[in-house]
Amino acid sequence: MTQSKRAMPERITVEMRAEDLPDSIKARLKSDLIPGMPYRVTVEPVDDLEAKREALLRDLQEGIDDIEAGRVIDSDIVFDELLAKYRDAD
Repeated sequence: MTQSKRAMPERITVEMRAEDLPDSIKARLKSDLIPGMPYRVTVEPVDDLEAKREALLRDLQEGIDDIEAGRVIDSDIVFDELLAKYRDAD
């Protein structure tokens, strides 16, 4: 798999007065906001499911391409070789 992992930005929590909250947050709150009251807001990155799906499809296609091109190994042979190698190492 050739996809590189990027470090996710950190999660932060800040306090904001009710009137300073973004409208998108105010709209999601079930109760009325108390003017002047501080509220904690946590901001963190959201996993991009579509990007993950696309990466998974690319990885799957890469595997299919390897199989079709004959770039495969016999797992029984690999496990037998590993067992022989580490059995002798004791």
